[in-house]
Amino acid sequence: MWSLIRRIRGFLIVLLILSLTFYIFSLNYKRHTIDSFQQVILNLTMPLFSAWTEVFHSVQNLLSRYVWLVKVEEENEALRKEIARLENELLAYKEAYVENHRLRRILEFRNTIEWKSVPALVVVNDLSGFFQSVIINRGSRDGIFENTPVVNEEGVVGRVLNVGKSFARVMLITDPASAVDVYVQRNRIRGIVVGKDFQSCALKYVRNDADIKPGDLLITSGKDGIFPEGLKVGIVKVNYKDPLKIFQQVEVTPLVRLTHIEEVLILIPSESPHKELSEKNDSKKTSL
Repeated sequence: MWSLIRRIRGFLIVLLILSLTFYIFSLNYKRHTIDSFQQVILNLTMPLFSAWTEVFHSVQNLLSRYVWLVKVEEENEALRKEIARLENELLAYKEAYVENHRLRRILEFRNTIEWKSVPALVVVNDLSGFFQSVIINRGSRDGIFENTPVVNEEGVVGRVLNVGKSFARVMLITDPASAVDVYVQRNRIRGIVVGKDFQSCALKYVRNDADIKPGDLLITSGKDGIFPEGLKVGIVKVNYKDPLKIFQQVEVTPLVRLTHIEEVLILIPSESPHKELSEKNDSKKTSL
């Protein structure tokens, strides 16, 4: 019963508000003056309509601002994607420029050496503490064989250790098993550069009375049967003279940044071991 009464009361209130609303709107169409009753109605209902108008405008502004923010966010997302695309393009251009610069330098170096050379890319860089090597994308089908010297425009990189048909493993001069016969360019003192760790070497078999100084440039002597004469190897970093030992202790910094190599040149001698072996086999067949 009470619920029915509350429903009827609510209906009557809504009906009253609607009636007042239509009544007030009808005043716009009447040409006579507003009487006292109409003034009372307007005074009572004006705060309600003012509040409703403010709420309506607030909601309208909120919706407009939301739509504007959504549009701005979409534009920002499009701009972010465009910036990312342009940054990727710029990165690609920079990488192409750096690669072109490297290739130009190695090409200029290639033109200064007399040996035939084969360019190669480093595809795997293994600079572990036990073995210092890289794998290149050239092999026996390109005329590469074991102990072929490997260089770049900075100097000696190492020598070929193992050869496959389309790849080769290069032992770097920093490997402990590596040995390069060298001269001190300043005074032609001879020694052997051996690997020490991934970023340094040692100069062996230099007597205590030999004139060795930090900053001396070491170049290949050509007497090891692997590297041609005159290639840069490294710089003397520091040397120690122990009066109880015959030879000095000399630390060497390689000129080639072996942790950053990407392109190399494999130097091919005019007479390869494979060619000599082939000629020997041909002569044996002829004699038979």
